[in-house]
Amino acid sequence: MARKLLLSFKYSNHESLGRAMGESIGEALLRDNEKLINSYDAGSVILIPIPLHRESKRRFNQSSAIARGISRVLGFKVSESLHWSFNVKAQTERSGKERLELADDVFHADKVAGKKVIIIDDVLTTGTTLKRALSACERAGAECCGAIVWAKA
Repeated sequence: MARKLLLSFKYSNHESLGRAMGESIGEALLRDNEKLINSYDAGSVILIPIPLHRESKRRFNQSSAIARGISRVLGFKVSESLHWSFNVKAQTERSGKERLELADDVFHADKVAGKKVIIIDDVLTTGTTLKRALSACERAGAECCGAIVWAKA
């Protein structure tokens, strides 16, 4: 079910599904981790979606839509502070081995110094994209609190 929803969301231009998916994640986090979520000052935590590839033909960033849904529920700000440093093939076009070989400096981040950040992505496959994103945020002076994904492949 989660896979079917995600494919419809990503490839049929149903951006509103992303916000609903994010709201669902936010509600689950609040329900299951209320004490932890409430321990954060909403103004000091930013949700950072994985950016679309530079040559993507999609109309919207699915990770950003999910982040906006989470933001509606938890009150954390969304910031498009993560950027591709250079062109790479889309992850869906890469083998598992190629995904693991993603360059350490594939991302750079801005406007995150002194902030607590949570990276948002739609699918976790090898975890390399999230590791590289978290590393970029740390290099830019952020405190990385973790990552949130809709599904694990």
